[in-house]
Parts: sequence; structure tokens; C-alpha cells
Amino acid sequence: MLPKYAINNRFVVGFCVFLIATAGVWSYSTLGRLEDPEFTVKTAVVVTLCPGGSSEEIEERVTNVVERAAQQIRGLKTIRSISKPGVSFVFVDLQESLKPSEMPERWEDLRNKLATIKTELPVEAFPPVVNDDFGDVYGCVFALTADGFTDAELIDQARKLQRELLLVDQVRRVELWGLPSERIEVEISRARMAELNVKPAQIYLMLQSQNLAIDSGTFNVDGTKIRVAPSGRFESLEEIENLHLPDGIVAGLLGVADTALEDTPIDSALSRFDNKEGEGARQILLKDVATVRRVTNDEPTQILRCNGERAVALALSPIPNGNVLLMGREVRKKLEAALENMPAGFNIQDVSYQPDSVQVSIHAFTKNLYEAICIVTLVVMVAMGWRSGILITSSLLVVLLGTFCVLRALGVDLQRTSLGSLIVALGILVDDAVVVGDLILVRMQRGMERKEACDDGTRRAAFQLLGATLVGALAFWPVYLSPNMVGEYARSLFIVVGVSLIISWFVAMLQTPVVYYWFVRVKPMKDSADPHAGFVYRLYRRALERTLRFRYLTLLVLLGALVLSCKGFTRVPQIFFPRAQRAQFMVDFWEPEGTSINKTAADLRKVEEYLLQQDGVTNVASFIGAGPPRFYLPYEPEIINSSYAQIVVNVDSIARIDEIIDPCETWLADHCPEAETRAQRFALGPTTKTELEARVSGPDRRVVRRI
Repeated sequence: MLPKYAINNRFVVGFCVFLIATAGVWSYSTLGRLEDPEFTVKTAVVVTLCPGGSSEEIEERVTNVVERAAQQIRGLKTIRSISKPGVSFVFVDLQESLKPSEMPERWEDLRNKLATIKTELPVEAFPPVVNDDFGDVYGCVFALTADGFTDAELIDQARKLQRELLLVDQVRRVELWGLPSERIEVEISRARMAELNVKPAQIYLMLQSQNLAIDSGTFNVDGTKIRVAPSGRFESLEEIENLHLPDGIVAGLLGVADTALEDTPIDSALSRFDNKEGEGARQILLKDVATVRRVTNDEPTQILRCNGERAVALALSPIPNGNVLLMGREVRKKLEAALENMPAGFNIQDVSYQPDSVQVSIHAFTKNLYEAICIVTLVVMVAMGWRSGILITSSLLVVLLGTFCVLRALGVDLQRTSLGSLIVALGILVDDAVVVGDLILVRMQRGMERKEACDDGTRRAAFQLLGATLVGALAFWPVYLSPNMVGEYARSLFIVVGVSLIISWFVAMLQTPVVYYWFVRVKPMKDSADPHAGFVYRLYRRALERTLRFRYLTLLVLLGALVLSCKGFTRVPQIFFPRAQRAQFMVDFWEPEGTSINKTAADLRKVEEYLLQQDGVTNVASFIGAGPPRFYLPYEPEIINSSYAQIVVNVDSIARIDEIIDPCETWLADHCPEAETRAQRFALGPTTKTELEARVSGPDRRVVRRI
């Protein structure tokens, strides 16, 4: 039915092909481009702060309470917890069989359960915070360094960049990592406090009350409501220094100053203020009795160094189904413009730049596409003639463009799995068109009228080709039905192969007979001539006849080949997901638990220096105190830990990684015996921190730790 309709409505079919080609080109240009397929990380982290508590107290009074509440949600798989002084981390893992659409409901249920345990937590504990966006991937991570500038100036420039990058198209979120933590110190010497009879609590209460934002009310003026918004919040260090002391403290200072010597510091300070008529006692500023300064915290939570220089990371995540290539181009332009306006000494370096990996994947696909088109065209030209070669190649392009249209509608991006699926399907997308074209040519050679030959040749193979197409597509269905994260990660394999094969069948049934009707002219052979009398056909016929004559021997040979292949298959290295083709690797660095972050940072210096000396290493970024933002989907960052650091090492070529990583592990074992280290490449697929993991549980903590 389809071939006959296509031949009778050739211009309609031609117009539809034109529409598909146009829509396919547009779909290809607008499809999202990512490195890995998006999948839902079914893990949430519940963070509960409880200042002052020891690890044991946090476990007993906070972690156990949170765990009991989390155990009540549906679909729970496991609960993991880490209790540290002052903070509790509870990891809630849900069943992998849950659908992504069910996740928001489960996390909302978790929040509701945690809201009911406020009375069970210690009074000093903060409400638990649920972080369920654990799977956000930051496709671009940059390190901003500032040679010769203070931490405050580095922070200011990083925040300006953050605001500007948020305006870039395709950018969803910009996070800052490794900001130097600062504080304002107000220091009064013990001698001066005794001299002035001032207690630190008075200064503290004064500063605390001054920096509050309170509602000061409104008043009406001719029917217009005007809000009263008095100033008082501190915006700079100078405002704190110029703070006037309250009357009670000033009166105490004056009483002390009247009996002091003329050359005392406080007397000289008071002498600078006039006792204005009608204002009562003189006023003094905070800077006259205290030293106010802006300092960096001695124990920061996170430290970032890039090539040994202190830095701040800017991590950018794309919008859902976004185009990372487009985002990368726009971000590059914005950064170049921002650098021109920064003082000399500021520099921006790549820590992770996902658009490069995506570009490599797209290039590999287009290269395979060109090769497939050339190979198909040449082979078909040799076997069936140059006209058939061109026509069948056109059917391959129509199939691909139609596939892009459907993928665009289904929300499937161009990423590692979908591009790999298209490469797998390229070799079989022309099979239907080749079979139909050959049947049409044979009928034309036998003298059948052109229209009838196109109809009969296509219709004769329709159901057989449909069966073969469905079998080929359903071969990947189990991957799609897999109930775990592997199935979600690789689900586009079935979608892409299935869609492309089905479209190839429709193209063979509709487009192929039309183009053969329009463009192929074959002279009928003589009655005694055989279309299958060529050399290749004769050779194949002889091989087939002998195979059928010695059928038992043929079956025995095939059985032996099967046994040998099964035996040889056991010697093939087996891994479900191979290593990632990223020109970078990571080094994990664990100091003994409880090591301060400053010591961890100091010990890491020698590792950075060693790596920077290696040939092929372009830059080294050290994330100290926690893992970096999730810049790669299968990677799970470590939580806050002062004794942990991770180095991301970028190299100029993927081939160099093995040359660097093996000697690096040996060097780490020899020169860092006090630390536990591990150098490894990034892997594909769902998150796996190690190749082998074991969980030991039991009622006796000492026995578990010994094991």
C-alpha cells in the first residue's frame, strides 16, 4: 500500500522529503549538546549544623535523629552518615528503580519528615538542610588568580565575574568555590580596656545592634505612604571604624579621661572632639579606642590553588537540555572582555572545559558519517551502478535528518550515548534501501514496466524488511528497560537505534521507489538473459551449492567456530564502561583524620611542584578541604574534610596520561608516606568512586573499625 501511494503521489512524497530535510537541519543545529546523557542522581545529602558538639555527641544527638526520620520515606535503599565536630552529614540513597519523575515527591517527603524532628534535636542545632541537586554538572570550571592582590580584591573580582556570567545565554548557575573566608576584627588591648573601664561585651552589643535591619515604620504624606528606612548597616571597614560609641560607654570614657595624664592616647583622642553647645557629652569614634582590621581566617573551610597560586573557582552549569558548545563560546567572549577591564595580574585558567570534550565527540560522529557515506556510495556504485549509489546515499541522509527531527521532539540530546548509537546504526540504515533498490533494478532488467517494477519490488520485501527492522531495534530494548542507573544512562541507545531503523524502513517504502521511478532508466535484457549471471553472482551460487551439499560438515565447522569464539571471548578484558577520553586525571590526597587544612595545603605543595615538572602537564588545580564542584557527571565530590584534597591535572594529550599517572603513583608512595593517595583516570557511566567497595556493619563499633 505504501509503495503504491508513494508512486501515485510522487510530488507529495518529494515535498515531505524536502520538509524533513529542512526540519532535520534545523533540529541538528538546535539539539542540546552535552558530554554525558543526563540521569538523575538518586542521592540527597542532609546537612545539620550543631556548633560545639563533638563527633560522638553529633552522632548520638543529631545523626541518629535524622537517620530515624529518613528511614520513614518510601523507596529507601541505604542511609550513610558522617558525624564530624559541629556538623552531621546524612546521605540518603533511594532505589535505583525509581523513575526521575518520582524523585521530587520523595525529596519533599524527606523534608516533611525532617520538619517534625525539630524538638528532638539539640537547642543549639540548626534546622536540617536537604541538598537534592547533587547531580548538577558544572560543564565549565575556571580558576581566577590574582598575582600581587589581596584576598579581598580577589573576592570582589570573582563576585563581579559571577554576576556577569549569569547573564550569558545557556548559563543556569554560577557557583564560586574556594573563596577566602574573611572576618572583621575589633581589637582592644587589655591595658586600654582597664584604663577606660570598658568591657568587650559592651562593644559587641553595640556592633550587633548597629548592624541590624529593622522595620522603622511608615508615614502618610497627602495620601502617599512613605517608608522610613534609616541607615545603619555596615557597608565598609571605614563605617565600622567611624562608629560613634553609645552615651553610656562615652560617659565612662570621659570619667576615666578626666583623671588621666595629658599625653595618654585616650586623652589625645578626646581632645580632637569639640564639646558642642547643647549636645552634652563629647562623642568619640570606635577607631579611637580599638583597632579595626579585615583579616583572613586562620582555618578556612576551602582552599583552591591553580599552579601553586591562590585562586577562586567559577563553576558554570548549563540550562536543562542546553547546548554546552554555545555556552562555552559565549562564556569565552565574556571572560575575554572581563579580563581586559581587570588590573594586570588577574588571570583565568581552565580547570575543566566540557565543550572541548563535546566538540571531540561531535567531530568523531561527523567523521564516521562522512566515512559511512563514502563507503556506502562506492560499494553500491560498484555493485549496482553510479545512479543507485547516489540515490541510496540520499536515503541515508534523509534517514539521519528525520532521526534528528524525532530526537528533537523526544528531548534526546547529542551526547556520548546518542552519538555512539548513531555510529552503531550507520552501517545498517541503508540495508532497507539497498534491498529495495536491487529488487526494483532486477524487475526493470527483466522488462517489467517502470512504475510496476517500483511498486512490486518494494512491496515484495516490505514485511521481511519490517521484521528485520523491529528485531534490530528490539535487540537494544533490554538496555532501555534496565531498572538501575545504567539503564537511565544508556536509555538513548534504544531510542536512537529504534527511531533511526524505523525511519529507514519508511524511507525505503516511500522515498526509494519514487527516486528510482524518477532517476533510474534500465534497458530490459533479452529473454534468455539472467540479471544474476555476473561473476560475483556465479561465485556466490557455487559457494551456496557446496555448502548445501556438505551441510553436516558446514554445521560442524560452524559449531567449532562457535566454541573457539566462546573460548577466546574469555580472554578479552571485560569492563562495562571504559575509561573516559578526557585529557585530565585526578589525584586524591588523604591526610590522617583531624589534620588541619593548613597542614594539608602545605603538604600538598610538593605534589603540585612534582606534577608541574612533568612533560605534557598544562595546569594543576588543587581543591583542598573538599572535592571540586561536580564538573563531570560520573564523578561524586567529597564532602567538607580538612584532611582531604584533590588535584585535577590537565595534560596536552590523552595519550600522555598513562605515561604520567603510573610514575606519579610510585612517586606519591615514596614521598608522601604519611598520606593515603590515589591517582586515577575518569571513568564513564554512573558514579563509581572505586572498582571494589565493601561495607562492614555490626553492633560493636570497635570490632567494625578493627575489620
